[in-house]
Amino acid sequence: MIPAALDLLTRLRAAEIPTGPDNPVLLIQVPRIVLDHSCERLGIDPMRVHDLGHLFATRCIESGVDLPTLSTWLGHKDGRH
Repeated sequence: MIPAALDLLTRLRAAEIPTGPDNPVLLIQVPRIVLDHSCERLGIDPMRVHDLGHLFATRCIESGVDLPTLSTWLGHKDGRH
């Protein structure tokens, strides 16, 4: 887990926010809107949530994650797509 994510989750737990399997970590209703605003604030071209999946997969492959593991992480059942 990246340090920033671990730090966020640690702070949420310390704040006694419910952390059960049915509790959301962040209260984002429409990721598209948050992503649009984030790209605008960062001054980068707009991205789609789907693009983030590709970015994640690329970074994993570059870091040496094997394809069967990555496929499982991405929720693919046949390991092809």
